[in-house]
Amino acid sequence: MPRVPALQVLADFIDAHRAEIVGLLRRRVALFAQGADAGLVEPWVQDQIDFFRGDASHTREWMAVLVDHVRSRGGHIGDVLAIIRSVRETLLGFVRDRIPGVSEAEMYRAFLDSEAHVLRHVGESCGEAERKRASSEQRCRQMLAGLMGRAFVMLDGDGVVTLTNAHFADLVGVPVDRLVGGGFLALCDEGTAGELRRNLRQKRGTRAHKFEGALCPRQDRIPAVFRVSPVFDEDGLRDGVAVAITPADSAEKRQGEGFLVRGVEELADALQIGFYVLDDSARVVLANETAGTFVAVGEEDSAPCYARREAQGNSDLHCDACMSEHALQAGEMRRDTIQFPTRAGEICWVEVACVPLPGEAGSRNRMAKLLRDVTAQKMVEEQLLRHQHTSLASQLAATVAHQLRNPLGVMLGLTEMMSKGMPADQVAGAVDRVLRNGLRCKEVLDNLLEFGRGTTDEFVSADINDVIREHLTGVYSRLDGACITWEYGEGLRPVACAPDRIVLVLQHLLDNALRVAEDSVCVSTSGDGQKVWIRVQDDGPGVSADARGRLFEPFFTTHADDGGTGLGLSLSRTVVEEHRGLMYLDETVAEGACFVVELPASGSVGEPEPPAEAPKAPERPERRLLIVEDEPDQLFLLTLALQARGHEVDTATTGAEAMARMAGTHYDAVVIDMFLGDGLGGRELYELSVRDNPELAEHTLFVTGDMMKYETRRFLNKVESPFLEKPFMIADFMSEIDRLLEKA
Repeated sequence: MPRVPALQVLADFIDAHRAEIVGLLRRRVALFAQGADAGLVEPWVQDQIDFFRGDASHTREWMAVLVDHVRSRGGHIGDVLAIIRSVRETLLGFVRDRIPGVSEAEMYRAFLDSEAHVLRHVGESCGEAERKRASSEQRCRQMLAGLMGRAFVMLDGDGVVTLTNAHFADLVGVPVDRLVGGGFLALCDEGTAGELRRNLRQKRGTRAHKFEGALCPRQDRIPAVFRVSPVFDEDGLRDGVAVAITPADSAEKRQGEGFLVRGVEELADALQIGFYVLDDSARVVLANETAGTFVAVGEEDSAPCYARREAQGNSDLHCDACMSEHALQAGEMRRDTIQFPTRAGEICWVEVACVPLPGEAGSRNRMAKLLRDVTAQKMVEEQLLRHQHTSLASQLAATVAHQLRNPLGVMLGLTEMMSKGMPADQVAGAVDRVLRNGLRCKEVLDNLLEFGRGTTDEFVSADINDVIREHLTGVYSRLDGACITWEYGEGLRPVACAPDRIVLVLQHLLDNALRVAEDSVCVSTSGDGQKVWIRVQDDGPGVSADARGRLFEPFFTTHADDGGTGLGLSLSRTVVEEHRGLMYLDETVAEGACFVVELPASGSVGEPEPPAEAPKAPERPERRLLIVEDEPDQLFLLTLALQARGHEVDTATTGAEAMARMAGTHYDAVVIDMFLGDGLGGRELYELSVRDNPELAEHTLFVTGDMMKYETRRFLNKVESPFLEKPFMIADFMSEIDRLLEKA
């Protein structure tokens, strides 16, 4: 009897338990638990069933409803992504181990594919927003060029016209569309062309240059004053010039300032762009409704200093060299994406364009500024990248589980034997093994938490063959063992790397290879004494010639129909480059696809020196301490450790109980768990207790398992009190207690 596909079985199971799953989502998912169902849960479950069955999906419709509800409650795109992940985890937890014949790996892949399908719609929205932004920017630049009161052209490094206005077209008698893309120097006399060539050849000059020359568009010669200003690309390198041209024999007739301002303001309103004008004293004299979020008429310009921009981190610009001053000195528009404060004190990401306006003779030029809020776009991009990072971390979960099972099994077995009685001569050895395996579990957990926080792992010297054997073969042998072959090169030198990060890169390459392979995937290693290569090769259809040049571009994917987001290879290459290595597609392979990770070899790591014997702790006087911890076993452990040192210990399992104890008792030190179950958390308890007894601020130790949350880290950094992240060593705990008591 043929085997029913796993996705069909999964869809049938969810369909059969639809009511139970709907109720579970309404209890578990934060948005739905708060009563904001809005008819979303049941369509979501139905869409999940349709996706697994391959039927038509209505994701776009219900996702639009979800986003509207989140935004109406003051949320943002990050909250939407958190809800999507929460639904996936809830559904996966419900079906796990309940469907015979469907492995956990198949379930996990199915839900990841479904989640990626949803996220693809987010990516498409982001791409559409970017296209609209580019089109809007081009229209804005063309509009600004048209509103200038003189002939104006922008040239690239080869002297080709990239932008011009009607004033210049009328001056030389050539339509604008024929000027753009053509050579400008051919329209000038020999002396003027030579001066412009010298300007274009300069690579470092930043000053504007003015000279007298002439245009020769036909047989006529038009004397003019040329003001040439350098144009810079995003990396700060010269990328052509801007040229303003004033005929010498007659000044061009300028349009009225009021008309100019009204035209720009109307266009800015139509494009939903903030627009405001500064006078000679840098005060706002006009602002449209959109700009009113950031500035007010009569106030000084609140634009942040150019050197404070965080998009590119330029540190070589002086603090008094703001965007406006750079634009005035160069005589041309300056544009950048910066963090801009609103009048309410919030910080937004804003695209700012500074456009010099001609002033009266002898006066400081005026300035127009255009603003476009891109905070939402920045958040979408950041959340998409963060989601990919989280997905890679989820793939690491199987490896972490494999690493934890063995030491936990040893610890559970030995402690069970000791609880039932063990020969006295074996107890010391058993305790030593429990401690060593516990330290191994702590190391694995610390590595996973560091990855989740996005911090840089410590580089160690490692044998790449050992990394693959320890972290990959065990996981993939269970899932796709018959499909993968492992070939290990001999005599490889170690590489300096963060093993967990390299493992994530290889997992992504393996998952991609398994997705397209016909029969086999080969993982092989080799080296030449200076470099180490890791190759992941499949026998699938290979990579098309059109796709090869874009494989590592963010958001480019050849699996869009399967829910691919196009970020995996881009992020993987970034990780490899952080290791001073290379990642590329081996185009010499005739069949299938072969991705290569190239890492520089390093020297071996010497044996660590044995730790020096810890000095015997001096005797200390007995002190009275309070431990606030709602986990009974953790409370028992900490109490036992302090009592063994001779201290008197009081305990509390809730914030309210702790407040009652502190009201009538003096404590030399207090240990507070950041998360307490009675609603009065560690942060609130600390703030209340310090308000009544300020001395406790210097005698409080926090313990927490919640350092993944930004709010927790920010609070602990603010109060500057010592803290320990669970799990921790008792020796570290006692050292922190001793330091607190020394202050008492």
